[in-house]
Amino acid sequence: MNRSESAAIWPQVRRLVVVGSGVWITFAAQLLITFIETVIVARLGADALAGVTIALSLYVASFLFSLGVVTAVTPLAATAYGKGDLEGVRNFGQQGVLVALMIATPLMVALFGAAGVFASMSAEYARFGAAAAYLTGAAPGLPLWTIYVAIRCFGIATGRVYVITGVMVAAIPIYTALAIVLTFGLGPIPKLGVFGSGLAYTLTALIIVTVTALILKYINLTPTSSILIWRPKAVRSERKEILSLGIPFAFRIVLREGVLPATTLIVAVFGADVIAAHAVASRLGEITSSIAFGISSAVNAEIGYMLGSNEHRQTRLPVLVGVALALIVSIIVSATVVVFSESIATLMLGNANAISITMALQVIPIAMLWFIVVALQAPLSGTLSAFKAAKFQLWTAAAGSWMLGIPIAYGLSRLASVPTAGAWIGLTLGELSITALFFWKVYHLISRHQLYAVTP
Repeated sequence: MNRSESAAIWPQVRRLVVVGSGVWITFAAQLLITFIETVIVARLGADALAGVTIALSLYVASFLFSLGVVTAVTPLAATAYGKGDLEGVRNFGQQGVLVALMIATPLMVALFGAAGVFASMSAEYARFGAAAAYLTGAAPGLPLWTIYVAIRCFGIATGRVYVITGVMVAAIPIYTALAIVLTFGLGPIPKLGVFGSGLAYTLTALIIVTVTALILKYINLTPTSSILIWRPKAVRSERKEILSLGIPFAFRIVLREGVLPATTLIVAVFGADVIAAHAVASRLGEITSSIAFGISSAVNAEIGYMLGSNEHRQTRLPVLVGVALALIVSIIVSATVVVFSESIATLMLGNANAISITMALQVIPIAMLWFIVVALQAPLSGTLSAFKAAKFQLWTAAAGSWMLGIPIAYGLSRLASVPTAGAWIGLTLGELSITALFFWKVYHLISRHQLYAVTP
């Protein structure tokens, strides 16, 4: 690291923390809603929780694919912002919203189809009836959540993320109230069970998108508010760029992040208690990994801006700072979760589920090791995304997660005394392989001066 880079460390840390923390809080708030959902549904019994966990395996996979496509808005809009092309920034934001609808609507229809399949299996297994009911209530919210993500990616690219963050945080008590009332009933409102929990998720998404649009309309947050200044002529070139970059992103995210829902299906045969323990680890893994997502998004936007403003020789610094932040934060968070793991598991599952709690306590430390590996991977992923290395990430995720991680997870789940613990060991080994390859790729780019080239 040269002297100019050393002098720029703290300003770089500040920028990454400002953007990254905003993204993390937003993403963590969304995942906290699913955490609260787990706590509420667990009160309906093990079969209800198992059913919702199975349903979320499909819902999360659909959402991750939609999220992956619109994530392309961040580097594209950030590069345009670095160039000072505000019209291009607006166009990428608006086309991101249209792409969100294009991608998420067919997936919503597919979720309704899955609900029908689960309903046909409900006579034999109660958990599949619960899965069908949840998907019926939650599926309409998928396009709305994806639109919100598109707006959030636009805000990340322009460095205006905190208003969007505030809306998401404010939605937590709103969802909690809706979920409690619709799930358990109140006065004239009937008890809807797991369907009510899914419906609350959809209504919360509708409220979030509506409030965010109103805020951007009446509060001038240049250039973020420009997303509402619609032009009648469709800008197909920006839409094509988003799809060209976003679809490989989407498959990569589904392949890598989809291992958690896939692992749920692997351990589902061991019964409701094992699924419940896995649900605890999965929710914790999702919430904590949102920190990694924040760092990745911040590095992505920072490097994208540098490329647009022709500051190619400065792009190494965000990577180094991002890796250091990821390591420090992930260790602190993991240690905290492990220390309070018993309280967390009891809160999520309730005192009556003693067997599930015991299993969860054995799984949580492994899940936190998985999180540390994912956190180290995040700034490297953000760097590769900014340089549009989507195909490399796609094939690496396919090899590491599905050709290595999932097979090992399947095998160890059949050998371990706690099946879900063995599965998490397999997932961690898969992520280690991906992280190693990402390190190699970034180092390779730096050593060949591709990161310092005049053009990316």
